[in-house]
Amino acid sequence: MQLKFRRARILNKILNSYGLAVHDDGRTPGIQLRSFTGRTVIVPDLEAVWSEAEAQTGTALDPLDARFLRAAA
Repeated sequence: MQLKFRRARILNKILNSYGLAVHDDGRTPGIQLRSFTGRTVIVPDLEAVWSEAEAQTGTALDPLDARFLRAAA
């Protein structure tokens, strides 16, 4: 359970700069991905988080992008 919460904190650090946030309450299957406009999608796994985040933002989330690296640090 602690691992899920830690993963959500790390994802939020990265995704906030893209206008997104994740929530994993440990009870609901999957991960909730929310945009700052209120759109929420439940995705099954971490790979799907990235795919849906790219679909919602309309841009590729490049782990070598400076914005991504600053947030991940």
